[in-house]
Amino acid sequence: MLPHPLLQVIHDHTEAVRAGRVQCGCTICPRCEQIPDAFKIHDRWWRTYRVVVERLVHCVSALVVRWKCGLCRQTFSPCPDFALPYKRYVHDVVLDFGARYLGDDRMSYRRAVCVEGLPVFYDSGRDGAIDERVLTGSTLHRWLGWLGRLEQTLHGALQLIRAASARSDLFRRVHPVVPWKYRSLERRQQLQVGLELTSAEAVYRKLFATSIFPGLATLHRWT
Repeated sequence: MLPHPLLQVIHDHTEAVRAGRVQCGCTICPRCEQIPDAFKIHDRWWRTYRVVVERLVHCVSALVVRWKCGLCRQTFSPCPDFALPYKRYVHDVVLDFGARYLGDDRMSYRRAVCVEGLPVFYDSGRDGAIDERVLTGSTLHRWLGWLGRLEQTLHGALQLIRAASARSDLFRRVHPVVPWKYRSLERRQQLQVGLELTSAEAVYRKLFATSIFPGLATLHRWT
């Protein structure tokens, strides 16, 4: 029995790929930008993702699919529903730790990556042994820099939220990032986008029962 819902999601995804029950989530080909009759599985390979369960980082292998467009015959690899492009950690981990840091004006990077005030260690995978490495604040710093560049994704999410719930209190919140958390205007902008994006994610999930990631972000080409 798997101990955590995210681990179960990754397991179910892999089993669906193995059984050929997985479907491409794209309607438009990201290569030729046309709408083919179908996308076919071109290849499958294993990739390792990281999930934080309580105070341990678990490394979990999952099958990833490469699809082929029926029109241009080119291939592409969209992210599984739980993943982010070029990121080892699943998106729930990135967003949860990001929201913890950005949602508290007094929170530091070092404290934000702790659970109940204690460091998060890596599971070595050897009979419950723990790796000496810990999840560091610098990792969270990089995550937020990446999230802060998704301005088009944020704007797209806000438009959909406004159309579905124009009276949402999301549009009445004024919460700028505190000055001590940045040293440049560029970093301030990144953190502000990250703050608004993590706030929008919570509302988006309630309204549409799905995440902004990877679907809407893919539509906006991860910008």
